[in-house]
Amino acid sequence: MLYSIADFLVEYTPRYERLLMRSRKYLADNQGDTADFSLAVSEAEIDEHLKKYEATRDLAEYVLMGAKFYKEILGRDAFFLHSSAVAVDGFGYAFTGPCGAGKSTHSALWREYFGTKAIAVNDDKPVVRLSGDDVFVSGTPFSGKNDINTNISVPLKGICVMNQAPENSIEKLTAREALSVIMEQTLRPEEPDKIFALLDALDKTTPLPENVEYVMSEASLESTASFGKLQNNAYGGMPVQLGWCNGHNTKLNCLEYHRDSELNIGLYDFILLVAKEDDIIDGKLDTSKVMAFKATAGQVVEVYATTLHYAPCSAKKGDGFKVVIALPKGTNGAMPNITPVNEEDKWLRACNKWLIAHADAAEASDGAYVGLTGEFGSLTNALSAHGVEDPSGYLSLMKDSSGNTITATSIISNLGWALGYFGMPHILIRFMAIRSDAEVKKSRVIAIVWVILSLSAASFLGVFARGFLKEPL
Repeated sequence: MLYSIADFLVEYTPRYERLLMRSRKYLADNQGDTADFSLAVSEAEIDEHLKKYEATRDLAEYVLMGAKFYKEILGRDAFFLHSSAVAVDGFGYAFTGPCGAGKSTHSALWREYFGTKAIAVNDDKPVVRLSGDDVFVSGTPFSGKNDINTNISVPLKGICVMNQAPENSIEKLTAREALSVIMEQTLRPEEPDKIFALLDALDKTTPLPENVEYVMSEASLESTASFGKLQNNAYGGMPVQLGWCNGHNTKLNCLEYHRDSELNIGLYDFILLVAKEDDIIDGKLDTSKVMAFKATAGQVVEVYATTLHYAPCSAKKGDGFKVVIALPKGTNGAMPNITPVNEEDKWLRACNKWLIAHADAAEASDGAYVGLTGEFGSLTNALSAHGVEDPSGYLSLMKDSSGNTITATSIISNLGWALGYFGMPHILIRFMAIRSDAEVKKSRVIAIVWVILSLSAASFLGVFARGFLKEPL
């Protein structure tokens, strides 16, 4: 039978009542059309499912068919989002978050208060699909324990991430934060069992040093099933190597790039400091162009050939990282013996590895090309890693928290606050209580030294807290 689900024509034949009844509203009008893809669940697959989970045969078929559908659409610019989606005035809104956050309750309230204007798209697993430049959210017959769904597709207007809290609040997520949430609430394209086996090998066979260590090829990783999958599917059969980069790091020492994409898979959450190759101007790159990208544990991250990067950073101060590194075979091996014919040739540091270093980095002392300018060190990058896109605003007296130069108006306004300080009663009483004019000079020195020490300490405490505390106080 042919079904129209999320604008896909899907062919499958239900065996049991649950799948048959829940799929009825998705029957295609023209059963003679050609299917985009076909799905099937065998009795043997149902038997295997029942060995692992307590369920009826019709429930097992329903769950397995839904899993196959959602896996199939991953290669078709679509994915399911664990959420409750509702349409109002022709636009879709999805409420996602951990189990128990109140997604279905919130969606039900929309349907209650908006009345007939609100339509339940799917209460558990709507499909999000890219079509041209637009993103749509669609209903499917696979909607969890409650059969709440509608066979419609509407433009997706927004996604709301829900968490329980003592007080109501709402804030806009950054693109990095939004991507992390979506990855946690959907099916990832890689095969989980193979990825877990790869990460298990990374955990058991590689060290976690205090500094940073890199091994370009590791036999224990290349013996896993993921090696063939990455080599054949991700690199199209090109010879590749699986190595690792482990340790503790919060510094931006250098940036490198290759002629091919690099794949990173972390055992723990980690942070990549990245920039665009186009940001290199006249052989120099300002570190203010560097952005922080947080990768979730187990997530496959593709670092494009045009993306500058280097050693991962710890996602949390004090924690280490273990990251699988997949690259074309030979990358980072011995540097070829070449005669430089252009500026880029001077950056070649190893086989298929072009690198630019900061003047204060150890690599620069070892002969690496110096091309990074600007801030250097753990503090700046810790700020970047926790969402401060331009940390210079926190470390400069002439810039605000956004990194913009302070205007004359702001300076005058701040001077007004400063000069007004001397009119405060608790300040005036200090002058009134002084024993003699001779004491003024000594007290002035004491006061100025104390203010410098106390305010400097308070300022540095704020900066360090902003960079190294995982959660705000």
